Amino acid sequence: FPMFGINLQPVGDAFIRFIQMLIGPIIFCTVCSGMAGVNDFKKFGRVAIKALVYFEVVTSLALVLGLVVINVLKPGAGMNVDMHSVHSAAVDTYVAQAHHVITTSEFLLNVIPHTAISAFAGGDVLQVLFFSVLFAFGLAAIGERARPALDLIDSVSGSLFWIIGLTMKIAPLAAFGAIAFTVSKFGFGTLISLGKLVFE
Repeated sequence: FPMFGINLQPVGDAFIRFIQMLIGPIIFCTVCSGMAGVNDFKKFGRVAIKALVYFEVVTSLALVLGLVVINVLKPGAGMNVDMHSVHSAAVDTYVAQAHHVITTSEFLLNVIPHTAISAFAGGDVLQVLFFSVLFAFGLAAIGERARPALDLIDSVSGSLFWIIGLTMKIAPLAAFGAIAFTVSKFGFGTLISLGKLVFE
C-alpha cells in the first residue's frame, strides 16, 4: 500500500513542528529561571558569557561532526532517491546562505533580533538565547519585584515540559510515519542505507 505510506508524511512532519514550536519558549524559560536568581552580578555575567560561548562551541562541534559524517560515511548514498521528485523549497534558503560569506560584524548584528517576537517567530536559537540572557539580567537587576514574573516563568516552564513529555510519547508514531513515507516513496533500499548508518 505505497499510497497509504506516502500519506503518513504529515505524522512525521507534525512531530518536527511540535519540537520546533517548543524550543524557543523552553530556552527562554530555563535561562530566565536559572539565571535571574543569581544575586552576584559578576557571577551572573560569567554565567551569561559561558552560556553564549557554550552555545557557539557546541554548535561548531555539531557542524564539524556533521561534515565528518557526510564525507566519511556518506549517509544517503544508494538510497534510490530521485532528486527531481524531492521538493527543494525547504533547503533553498540554506543553499542561498551557504553561498553568502558572512562577515564578523554581520554575524554579531544577526545575534540581536529585530524585535523580541521575531527571535521566537523566526526560530533563531542564538537570538532567543541572547534575548533570554538580557531579560534574565533585567529580572535580576530589579530584585524582589521580579518574583511574580519568575513565578509565572516557572509555571510556564512546567507546562512546556509537560507538552514535551506528551510529544515524546508520540515519537514512535512519528518515526513510523516518517519511515513509512520514505520507504513507500523511495523503496526498500532506503532501509538498507538507514541500517548501515545506524550500525556505523
